[in-house]
Amino acid sequence: MGVFAVFGLLFGLGFLSMGFQLVGTRLLAPYYGSSLMVWAVVISTFLGAFSVGSILGGVLARGLEWGRGKILGVIWVLLTGSLLLTAWAGRWWLGWVESRVEAILPGLILSCLGLFFVPVCSMAALTPLCIESLGRAGEKKPGLSPGLGSGLVYGVNTLGNICGVMLTAFWLIPQLPLSWLLWGWCLSAALLCFGLMRRLT
Repeated sequence: MGVFAVFGLLFGLGFLSMGFQLVGTRLLAPYYGSSLMVWAVVISTFLGAFSVGSILGGVLARGLEWGRGKILGVIWVLLTGSLLLTAWAGRWWLGWVESRVEAILPGLILSCLGLFFVPVCSMAALTPLCIESLGRAGEKKPGLSPGLGSGLVYGVNTLGNICGVMLTAFWLIPQLPLSWLLWGWCLSAALLCFGLMRRLT
């Protein structure tokens, strides 16, 4: 396993996870606007997905010995499939919810859960798996302790978050159509997750 390659892939996932938040708000804007309420629900949805994904990833990390490839394969399918659905049917889902849920807040919550929860949860589940794998690598190569490994993982991932927010807000969204961004996010996440599968198995 190439440790530096894993960190590079984690940086990319950090970029995608937070950049996706900004892309997602652009998808919601024609239906719900971009008010404080919209941002509050979007941020809460992402934080909830980060929390659930991290817990699930921690639970799954205990089974790496017997099914690492299977576990990562399931995450790859969930991540790629959910982003494909968001890119392909996101506007349909928003229109469907809008036509059936009159109250704005419940409709907004349902829309965000349907569009964002599964892909972000899947990305978040990869972090504990990487920490577990790096910790086991540290047992074989002294110098990479569990504390150091987890600190580097979260530090690199957070740097990716920052770059994802800044580049998405100031360059990608002004320059590219929303449909291109959604399909680009799907392809990039699929490639990054596949790269992690190759490195961690």
